[in-house]
Amino acid sequence: LVRPHGKPHAVVVLLHGLSQYTGEQLKQWQIHLAEQGDDVIFPRYEQPAGDPLARLTIAVSVEQALDALGRPKVPLVLLGHSRGGRLAVEAATELHPQLVIAIFPGLLNASFELPTNLALIPKTTRIYLYSGDRDTVVGTSGVQQLLRRLHAGGRSARVGVIHSRPGYAATHDSVYRTNAAARAALWAPVDKLIASAR
Repeated sequence: LVRPHGKPHAVVVLLHGLSQYTGEQLKQWQIHLAEQGDDVIFPRYEQPAGDPLARLTIAVSVEQALDALGRPKVPLVLLGHSRGGRLAVEAATELHPQLVIAIFPGLLNASFELPTNLALIPKTTRIYLYSGDRDTVVGTSGVQQLLRRLHAGGRSARVGVIHSRPGYAATHDSVYRTNAAARAALWAPVDKLIASAR
């Protein structure tokens, strides 16, 4: 848990991708979100190889963290990268957030993971799916797969692209960049979405 100074404006659950470091390289983003006035929950839900029960682990961990935070009466936001981006959408079926943001979401391995009924996501939950214009790991495949699954469940999402700019290439691992160009290209639009949920 990373806490802001004073009362939080929102609770942001930041979900890492599949990494041997369990996303510890996202520490600066956690601090940034707290500096914006949000409680941050960072569940370390798995290490390679992927856990087929990851969605359930995330849901239970977030509920425990919300208890530890005193269940503040503020919006809940799920924000994830890669596998964590896809799992953020899936975990919305149980956590019922106001907002889900999936950054460069990974693909589902249906032979390995539990099925998720995306029709259980509340109609009031806004969902944003972003690909990176230089992502050669998943490209737009993760976004397109999630869109098909959401549409099959009667849900929709807004789709966008994170664009490269001088000093920042929107590759799959560019979420770990913390320079000014990365903050402007990636953090700033996410900040605006989170602010819109408050």
